[in-house]
Amino acid sequence: MNALFRQIVIGAVFLSTPALAQRLVPTPPDVPYKHAYHRLYFTSNRIGYVAGNYVLLRTTDGGVTWSELINTYSDTRSPIYDIFFVNEHTFFLYGAGRFSRTSDKGDTFQLVQHTARSLDHPEVPDEVNEGFFFVDGDRGWALGTGQFLRTTDGGLTWTPRRMARSIQEGARPGQLWMFDAQRGIGFGGRQVIRTADGGDTWQVVANSPRIDLARCVPAGFCVGLDRRAPSTAFMTTDFGGTWQPTATGILDDPEKETVNGLQAIAVNDVVIVGDLELREVIWLTDRPLDAPIPTFPPRPSPVPNHAFLQRWDGSAWHRTEYPEIETLWAIDFVTATDVWASADTNGILHSTDGAQTWTFVPDYYRQIAALTPTMPPLVLPTPTP
Repeated sequence: MNALFRQIVIGAVFLSTPALAQRLVPTPPDVPYKHAYHRLYFTSNRIGYVAGNYVLLRTTDGGVTWSELINTYSDTRSPIYDIFFVNEHTFFLYGAGRFSRTSDKGDTFQLVQHTARSLDHPEVPDEVNEGFFFVDGDRGWALGTGQFLRTTDGGLTWTPRRMARSIQEGARPGQLWMFDAQRGIGFGGRQVIRTADGGDTWQVVANSPRIDLARCVPAGFCVGLDRRAPSTAFMTTDFGGTWQPTATGILDDPEKETVNGLQAIAVNDVVIVGDLELREVIWLTDRPLDAPIPTFPPRPSPVPNHAFLQRWDGSAWHRTEYPEIETLWAIDFVTATDVWASADTNGILHSTDGAQTWTFVPDYYRQIAALTPTMPPLVLPTPTP
């Protein structure tokens, strides 16, 4: 009968590495808001913004102090789905059913229109979706449901343009990127699309790659990749007309390496950031109940994840790993040497040597926690025997 019953035995092997580096981003204090900042935008080493899904912070003194511009927990806003920065003064903030604009660095926000006329269903308003792009405070492009939308008054009104059937059937984008007021691309579908007439018409780019993350510079250079297969990045130097593959060296395995952020700094200067996951390897073994229990190798301490940066120099990718950082979410090269990044939980980093070394910058919530006095522990007197 024993042969009919089997027992599952679980074993584990951990990857071995040299001694672990001390983590740069401290464990967040017991504060009410803990965030991963997936978006950041800096215009200098002093003025910049960081945002998570629920909060938006601003600094005007290089991170010495921060202002909380948006806190969706307390101001009854929906989560932050998308942000587009035109410049340090003007940006657009998008949430579910709520679309707003600021032109004073986020001190005040003006609601703009999040619906538009539908060409196919006039009786039902279309909705402005994520993935919009503005070349200045007035001129912008967005995606509706089966149509393109355009504004010339900062989002107060939107004019629809019909989406060709060929685009709807295979190349329907999730994100737009405009090089200028005439030329732009759309990506996120099975192919890239582009326009050369300000968005009046869009065409599918033949033999273009499937990409869901792309960044460009106004000179017509872009880099894009599919985050499910980041071992290959695709680049264009002709405003999206043709694309060339490059091998990044990143693994096509989200269980091992994950891409989180991408920046096109200039033509032929690109960085990709993410994290390397040094996970335990688990196996299952079944055995008869009367068989001896197998022995496994000694189980060392688990190895934490650490961040990586891949940089393209025009001919090859070069990799830097940061054992002292768990995850890099986003990065912004303001200059060749002045760099900001977001990392781990409530982590903001600053580099003055081109991302070779980093300095931890406390965010708004860590600063508040540091200024909040802690209550001394309650000590009860020992009762008399």
